[in-house]
Amino acid sequence: MTDPNGLRTAARNWLLAAREELRRPLSRALAIAAALGWIIVVSLAWSAAAQRAELARTEAARSELAGELERQRRASGQLADLQAKITTAEGELARLNRSGGQPQKGSNRRRDR
Repeated sequence: MTDPNGLRTAARNWLLAAREELRRPLSRALAIAAALGWIIVVSLAWSAAAQRAELARTEAARSELAGELERQRRASGQLADLQAKITTAEGELARLNRSGGQPQKGSNRRRDR
């Protein structure tokens, strides 16, 4: 086994050496640059995570709007069909009114109502 007092002494010596090293201008500047670098890395990672979350929300909204657009297009097509049927029925009604309410000769149209 290792000597616990030996480990403590080694750790104390390492801390003293690190403290001495940080008193030197170049070492201090490098330590500050390293700390700033880590701050920038963490900030960029957080920003990227926020952007990914925003992108996911935007994609969900886009998908929902695409579905709504498709529903609107189907409804528009159904409306156009109904308008065409109304126009046809109005034309038939006008024709019947002009002819005195009698169907035209040779017309075998069946009414489904």
